[in-house]
This record gives sequence, C-alpha cells and structure tokens, in this order.
Amino acid sequence: MSQTKPVLLALDPIPDAVQSRLAAAFAVRHARTERERAGLPAALAGKVEAVTAYATRINAALLERLPRLRIVASAGDGAIDRAAAERRGVIVTLGTDRRAEEEAERAIGLAVAAARNILGGDSYVRAGAWPVKGHFPLAISATGKTLGLLSLGPLGHAIAARAPAFGMRIAYGGAKSPDAPWPHHPDSAALATASDFLVLAEGGGPRLDARTLAALRPRSVLVCLVPAGAGDLDLLAEMLRSDRLGGAAIRLGPDRGAEAVRLAAVPRLIVQPPLADETAADARARAMAETLLAFFAGKPAFADAQ
Repeated sequence: MSQTKPVLLALDPIPDAVQSRLAAAFAVRHARTERERAGLPAALAGKVEAVTAYATRINAALLERLPRLRIVASAGDGAIDRAAAERRGVIVTLGTDRRAEEEAERAIGLAVAAARNILGGDSYVRAGAWPVKGHFPLAISATGKTLGLLSLGPLGHAIAARAPAFGMRIAYGGAKSPDAPWPHHPDSAALATASDFLVLAEGGGPRLDARTLAALRPRSVLVCLVPAGAGDLDLLAEMLRSDRLGGAAIRLGPDRGAEAVRLAAVPRLIVQPPLADETAADARARAMAETLLAFFAGKPAFADAQ
C-alpha cells in the first residue's frame, strides 16, 4: 500500500525548477490569492503539514487555520510572523542557499575591499609607486560603522549575519520584518543617510537611484550587486572622482561590457562581471525544496532552520 503524501500548501507559484520534485513528494495544493486563502476548506486546512511562500505574508491568523502545520519554507522576501509560528511549534526556514551564502561572502568582501582600497594598494605596488611616493594612504575602517541593507530578504539576512564579525552594526530598508532586531528605515534615502556602508544585494525591492546616491554620507561605501542604470552609474562615478564617496563596488549586467571599459578608470571603484549561473530565484527555490525533502525524511540537519 502506498504511503499518503504530506499535504503542501503553496501560497505563491512554485518555480519550474522544483515543481516536479515537490509534486513527487507532496500532495501540492495552491492558495495564491487572498480570496483562495480565505475560502480554504476546513478539511484541506486540517491536513496541511507544510507551507511554501515567496512574497505572501504569513500571519498568525493563517497559521491558526492550519492545525497540523509543521514547517513554513520561504524562498523570497515575504514577512512571516515567527513569534506566532514559535508558539505553535512550527519551524520557519528562510530560502537561503549555497548561492546566497556565497553572495553574502562576496558582498562583505567587496565592502571591506572598497573601504580599505585593497585593489588600489595592489595597483600602487605593481605600478612601482611605493618606492617613489612612500606608504599607501590610510583607508576606511569597518569597525563601529553601520551597514545599511536596502532590502532584508534571504541574502540580506545572510549579509547581516556576517557583518558583526567586522564590528559593524546593521540597519535595513524595504519592507519591515517583524522579527528583525535592527533599526528600520523604509525610505531608501533615509537609510543611506544613516549608513556608513550601503548594500543593495537583492532585486525585487528598493532600487538604487539618484536620490539615494545623493543621500549617502560623505566618505561612505556603496556595494551594489544589482545592475544599476547608466545614469546612476554616471552619478556614482562623479561622486567617486570628487571624493564624495570613500569607495564603491558594483556588478554590471550581462549587456554592459562597454560600460565596464569606461568605468575601469574611476578611482576606488571595484567592477564585477555578472555571474554565469542559475538565477537567485531558482537557487532559493532549489534550496527550499531540499529543505522540505530533508525535513520530511527525518534528517536532523536541514537547511536554514530559524
């Protein structure tokens, strides 16, 4: 006799990358709209053991309607009432994954490299300037500084987990997260003014724009892993040339090779090429599926339990 599959309730569309894997292991049901969730039959709600979400908010009222719920797996930026989940004994996992961990390392590495002008020091030595001009100028320290995250999705959380190792404080923008212990600035320009380091690492939320750039503190550092517009890059280049910013690191889009050549001469700017691998959304979805499969297989170590 075949074993009954646990019921999984998907609050947002499941990406193609993981649909077949989840369908093989779960009885997948969908409630993608407020109307569908409000009209969820009690018989179905009473069987749901897992919930997946990307952008949908999961509040206490929804959790109370799912008496057998064991785990909520998020692969996006939707807010989850973790206090309510904890009271119910429901495990909440973020959709972070190996790629997000690697991106968080890259973001922190670029922030420190831009602040300390590490590439500039390397070029200084290679150009033979050290014996002629003497020691390389001191740069910006990260210790005691505020790192502002323009959004606090899975990647933002991974960056925030690493920043304290460098003695940094955290602030964040975008949608307010009920369980985030850090200062929240919903206005991007206000966050820029409050930050010594400003990081934009995730799409789907606030974007880098001229108003936010203009609000940056003097000698602050910008890290932008989301491709910016040409006009914003021109403003950023001018701010670096005029010593308005202490440093910056950016990632260009796949069709911006000509700009990479033009930006190569901008001082204290680190330019990164696009990554040639799976999209962040697919990577988070894959990690979410692996988390659910591991959890229901009874494995003690599954990804990113919070």
